[in-house]
Amino acid sequence: MSKPRRRQAGEGGISEYSTKAGPRFLIKYPVQRDDGTRRVVLKRGFTTRRDAAAVLRAEIRKSEMGEWVEPSKQPLRAYLHEWLDGQRLAPSTLASYRKNVRLHI
Repeated sequence: MSKPRRRQAGEGGISEYSTKAGPRFLIKYPVQRDDGTRRVVLKRGFTTRRDAAAVLRAEIRKSEMGEWVEPSKQPLRAYLHEWLDGQRLAPSTLASYRKNVRLHI
């Protein structure tokens, strides 16, 4: 079996780690933020190296095309209130949506 090719700087990486359920893989790749700084993103839990490599390629492609969106720390409640305030709906529909958000989410 041949050794996997080493990735160049900026191409990300795949690492193996152990869990009680067996070996898992994590990916690590750099992304450019809107303010020009770079950040390294980690995603874990892949069961095979092949799955990890496929996701790594897709994530690097997204970051190169400018489609990568940084995860938000905004709570769901705040997002839903902001979303509801921007909707143009009948007052009864809006009241129903607000009630459903308050009671079920």
